[in-house]
Amino acid sequence: MTCFGAFNLILLKNIQNSKARFMKIDLHCHSTRSDGTYAPAEVVQRAHTAGINVLSLTDHDTLLGIDEARAMAESCNIQLINGVEI
Repeated sequence: MTCFGAFNLILLKNIQNSKARFMKIDLHCHSTRSDGTYAPAEVVQRAHTAGINVLSLTDHDTLLGIDEARAMAESCNIQLINGVEI
C-alpha cells in the first residue's frame, strides 16, 4: 500500500521575497516491512517520481525499513521523516 494520491499540499511562504511555493508531502505510507507492496527504497523512489518532497515511512509496528528508505531519500533529495503506525 502506498498513498501518494493522498498527499498533503503545504504552502510555504518565503517572507523575504514574498514568493509562495507548494510542496507535496506524504506522511503515511507503508513498505514490505509491514503490509506494503514495495520495498522501502522503492517506496521512496516511487514517491520521488510522483513529485513528493517530504515523505514519512509509517510501517506497522516497526522501524526496520527506515535505514533503507533514508539511504534512497538522500539520493533522491527527499526529506524523510521517521514514522511508525502503532
